[in-house]
Amino acid sequence: MDEKRFLYKDEDQRLLRMNRFYIIVTTLMWVMFLVYLIMKMGMKTLSPYTAIGNIVFCLVFAVLNLVLFLKNKSTRKLKKFVTIEVGVEVLLLGVQTDATFIFYPFFVIAAMQIAYFDKKAATKNMTWYMIDFALITVIRG
Repeated sequence: MDEKRFLYKDEDQRLLRMNRFYIIVTTLMWVMFLVYLIMKMGMKTLSPYTAIGNIVFCLVFAVLNLVLFLKNKSTRKLKKFVTIEVGVEVLLLGVQTDATFIFYPFFVIAAMQIAYFDKKAATKNMTWYMIDFALITVIRG
């Protein structure tokens, strides 16, 4: 009765499935950020230096995630890296642009945390995102 029931009994197999899903979703999110930044730069509503700096961050984060995933497909580190990367990029975009969609990645990452069955990590991530959200709200005024 005390035994947890998961679809995949082996933790490595569960992490492999979740990390595969995680890498797909986060790559799509980085692409969304890149498209947004390129559009803002093209419309000249965002400084080219700011846009290019954020584009470099997005590309570095995407490559870092991919390398980490390919190095060990069932690592717990991917979730931690993504949490930090998304928090940093959302903070940067939140204070540098007027993007209203900027808080959606928080919801996506929060929803994805549920499937890892790690309450402690999910609580830490949500705390980090709430601080991020508060900073953006205060800075935007």
